[in-house]
Amino acid sequence: MDELRFELLALSEDQGASEILIFSTDDQLIVSTSYGQSIVNYFEDSQRNIITSFFPQITKLDQGYFTDIYIETDTASGFKVVIYYSLATVFGTYLFIVKLLAWILGGGLILVVLIGFSRTEQMLRPISEVTKTAKQINGDNLNLRIGDQGAQFELCELIDTINQMMDRIQASYDKQKRFVSDVSHELRTPIAVISGYGSMLNRWGKKDPEVLDESIEAIINEAKNMNDLVEKLLFLARHDNDNITYEIASVNVSELCAEVIKETTLVHTDFKVNLDIQKNVIAQIDEMRIKQLFRILIDNAIKYSSDRKEIDLALTKDSSEFIFKVTDYGVGISKENLPNIFDRFFRTDSSRTKTTGGYGLGLAIAKIIVLGHKGKIHVKSKIKEGTEISVRIPLNN
Repeated sequence: MDELRFELLALSEDQGASEILIFSTDDQLIVSTSYGQSIVNYFEDSQRNIITSFFPQITKLDQGYFTDIYIETDTASGFKVVIYYSLATVFGTYLFIVKLLAWILGGGLILVVLIGFSRTEQMLRPISEVTKTAKQINGDNLNLRIGDQGAQFELCELIDTINQMMDRIQASYDKQKRFVSDVSHELRTPIAVISGYGSMLNRWGKKDPEVLDESIEAIINEAKNMNDLVEKLLFLARHDNDNITYEIASVNVSELCAEVIKETTLVHTDFKVNLDIQKNVIAQIDEMRIKQLFRILIDNAIKYSSDRKEIDLALTKDSSEFIFKVTDYGVGISKENLPNIFDRFFRTDSSRTKTTGGYGLGLAIAKIIVLGHKGKIHVKSKIKEGTEISVRIPLNN
């Protein structure tokens, strides 16, 4: 037995084992590397715990050992061999690995944090520029735009979107400023006229019938002009606030057109009106708005006719739309002005007064009415040859 024990000791030293035990098939210790009974009893189930239940090779942890190899030979040979290793050696290796991993993870974490701070600062710099520029924008400097230097991916797209939004806001703001300026200009003249005639009446017109009649007529005319302007402005304001309602009903457009033409010929007896009106054109429309549309287009053609006092009016229909066309042979519209004729207060000839040129709101209102009926309006014009405006409106709205 001693010789076998010495062989086991030599083997344990070579393998780095703490203890080697050989048991009989009935679990009796035959020999071990330690003299006497081993302090380790591998077969003592009472000392098992949750860890050793799942990992049977681990035993007697409180004594500093664990079973690394358990060999059960053929039962005919009658031997069982159990080899134990000290936890100190394994834990030392594990501790070194843990320290190495800790250094690696710590260094990696520091590196990630440093890179992260650098990248984050680089990514957030454009956002700071956005914030800085946004705080500076007000009604006096709407032309400010956000630079996209250093911005990437979605942030660059966001900056472009904000700049495009600012372009639209500036265009709308400038349009509103022009609108207010134009309204003030248009109202200044009739107010000045009424005020002037009122002062004249107050000074010497009370007893002068001629002055009295002239003043009263002028005041009535200017009040009528102001009322017309205010009505048009209210219509545009309701459109801007989406408050325009259309009372759609089945209307005989041919009869409606004939009614407007009759009014026109009674007022403008010196004009020749060439007609091509198709009968019984029935459509689902707002009668009052379409009548207003016809009046605007006809009045516009008459105002801009020069020496040739003649206009052509046509009303036809196809399977889905009716087409109303007005043609004059007047001054025409230049290519530069053609895109602007539907803008509010725009006049092709700025020297015209409101008596001949109107307020420059008619075509803007006409376009709103046409679009409100889901229609289209088209203009063709040549300088000194005339203008043709055609409107196409669905029969069924």
